[in-house]
Amino acid sequence: MKPIKHYPQMKNIQLAVLTFVFLGFFSCSKNDNDTVSPTPAPSTTIDVNSPWQYSIKFDGTAYSHVEGAQDFQGSVGWSSSLVGAPDPSSTTFSSSLDNINSNVEGFGIELGRVYFFGNEVDTAVFKDFLQTGPRNYSVDPANGVSVGFTDPSGTYWSSSFGTANQSGSLFSITEYKTLGMVLWSYQVKIKATFNCKVYDFAGNVKTITDGVYVGVFENYY
Repeated sequence: MKPIKHYPQMKNIQLAVLTFVFLGFFSCSKNDNDTVSPTPAPSTTIDVNSPWQYSIKFDGTAYSHVEGAQDFQGSVGWSSSLVGAPDPSSTTFSSSLDNINSNVEGFGIELGRVYFFGNEVDTAVFKDFLQTGPRNYSVDPANGVSVGFTDPSGTYWSSSFGTANQSGSLFSITEYKTLGMVLWSYQVKIKATFNCKVYDFAGNVKTITDGVYVGVFENYY
């Protein structure tokens, strides 16, 4: 029987292998109850809480802008015709998103008319006027809505120009939110969807489809 030879380095190798297996076991094992929560994708839904914006297809070409990006800024306006009693005064309200550093590309909506007595439109009347629901296209607008778009070449197109024919066109305020008093004005924010025909000053016609607008209207006191 041959004597057994002892190799100290073999003992070290065995300990290293055991240590590797031991650590590997604990690093690879996991609790069956562990779950990984996926990161939710950012919402792409446009609603009344979204930033001021518009998106349209203008004769099939898509245009969209958001306030604060690429020098686009929202603005509000109103145009009043004040007369004395017994006849009522009237006002149209407008909202637009435009490039503030150039005359090219922008979109706006004008809603009218609101009739009232006195010097200003009552807040309750203003809020009721902007409630959700469909609107008829109307020149200027006398009784409904008018939309306008300035294309990248600087040409202005309006639903009120040309023949103003809007057969098959639609406009609807789909969402509504009161913002309350902001300085000396009462503000309401809406989301609207629409499609229509628009005309330039020469009477040429183009079509707007898949229109979405989110913006503010304001009643000034």
